[in-house]
Order: sequence, then structure tokens, then C-alpha cells
Amino acid sequence: MVQTNHAEYPGSGGRPRLVHDDLMIICRIENGEVRAGFYDNERHVIHFTVSAAPGNVPTLFLRSENAGRRFWEFFTANIRNRNTRRAYFIAVSKFSAWCEKRKLSLERVEPIHVAANIEQLGTECSKPTVKQHLAAIRMLFDWFVTGQVMPVNPAHAVRGPKHSVKKGKTSVLSAEEMRTLLESIKTVQHDERGIKPDEPILIGLRDRALIAMMGYTFARVDAVVNMKVEDYYIQKRRGWIRLHEKGGKVNELPCHHNLERFLDEWLTAPGLSSEPTAPSSLLCRMASWPRGFHWLRPMCP
Repeated sequence: MVQTNHAEYPGSGGRPRLVHDDLMIICRIENGEVRAGFYDNERHVIHFTVSAAPGNVPTLFLRSENAGRRFWEFFTANIRNRNTRRAYFIAVSKFSAWCEKRKLSLERVEPIHVAANIEQLGTECSKPTVKQHLAAIRMLFDWFVTGQVMPVNPAHAVRGPKHSVKKGKTSVLSAEEMRTLLESIKTVQHDERGIKPDEPILIGLRDRALIAMMGYTFARVDAVVNMKVEDYYIQKRRGWIRLHEKGGKVNELPCHHNLERFLDEWLTAPGLSSEPTAPSSLLCRMASWPRGFHWLRPMCP
């Protein structure tokens, strides 16, 4: 199956509009695996395989050819986030095993069965996990209904546990703590003998710019580490940044004056400003960098 997606984002401040063209190719393998590849106009290539380990195959949804095809399409064509795909697959696999123990077929699943499964999960898992499982089951049955596999969604009327958080668990640094953290990052190498001029430390400049970006903008880590040099620009004599968030959303916001200074120092030192499409950290061009920073690898072209 081949599916294309075309998206356009209007420009602002005299900048040209952004155009994204995505191509998705899905191939079904004989051993039960489904492989897919995504290609876009930014030279990003994503390959993934959806499969189930022996004994964990959700047989409830794979007994008929139509339901099985619709099941794999749900995890390949409908869900693009890898973490969501994995979590939802685990959720529906557990629901399938629960139904198998009770000799339930897909046609016999009713709201009372989904409610009983959610009630049992409430005694084993936390409320956010239960709500995630219910969302996965509900979305999968919705996909079956639109594909004419089932007449109604048995999970549509089932309500999950109430869960609201007024205060997040993640602590927020105060202004003094943030200032202390940024000042503790070494960015200049001083010559103790005073013979050689001071040299900038690229890793320190990079780390300070990244930490300041997340501290001053509250942006997600994934959005920050995937920024390119062209995502930092000057508009009306002030620095602006462009963040590519989940769901194809693009957020543009002005920089704090300290963040603007940190970004300018980082971009000026290695000479990145002349290459607008280069990733902002340019990790691939550094001779040595800590091997523990595996989470920064997506920034490499």
C-alpha cells in the first residue's frame, strides 16, 4: 500500500512557506510482520516493523482476513508515532488475551466485556495506564467500524477512571537555579601560561544553548534536538525560534535575550550560520563527544 501526504505551512515575517511531502510504503511479510517506510522532502527516512512475539499475537483480531488486514493498517497507516504504536499494541494484545481466556470472539465482544476488562485493569495498573488502554481499545474498534468490520464500537460507551493533575511531577528550576546551572557550564578554555588565546569549548557552547533553549521556552526535548540553523532567525531586530512539535505543528516564538546571546555564541564559534540546513548541534562534525549522549543522535543528518 502506498500513501502520500502533502502539508503546507504559511510563512511569516517575509519568510517563504514551508512545504512537506511525505510518502509511506507498507509491505506485508509472510511471517506475520508488517514493515513500513516513510520518506519526506527533508531527507528523513524512517523504517519500522510491527510484529508480535510468539504467544503474544492478538489472535482476537486476526481470525478473519478482513479484520486482520484492518488491524495491521491501524498500527501502520493510522499511527505514526513509534512510542504510541508500541503502547497501543501492548494494550490491545492484553485485551485480546483477556478475551481469549473467556472464549470470546470479535463478534461477541460487548460493552460489558470492555468495562469488565477496564475494571480489572484498575486493580493492577495506575489510572493513566488504564485510560491509555481504554483509548487504544476504543480507537481500534473505531477503525474496525469505519472499515465495516464491526457494526458498532463496543468500547464507545465505556468510561474510564477520572484522573486530573493540577500540579505536575516535574520540578521547575527557579531563576537563580537556572542562572547557576548555565554559569556552571564551561564554555572557554583558558591558557594558564597566557601564551595562547582563549579557545571556545564547542561542547560547552552546545550544551549551554540546548539547556537554555529548553529552560527559557519550555519546549520538548525532541523539538529542540531536531532544530536546524534556519529555525533560528532575526525578525525586527530580535531573535526568533521555530519549533516543530508533534502532529506537524510549527510554533514560532521570540527568544529571551540570554537565549539569543547563547545561540549567537554557539552558531558563531563553529561557523554554522553559513549552513542554514545543518542541525544546530552539528554532532557529526565534532572530533570527540561523550558517547553517552545517544538521545542526541537524531540531530545528525
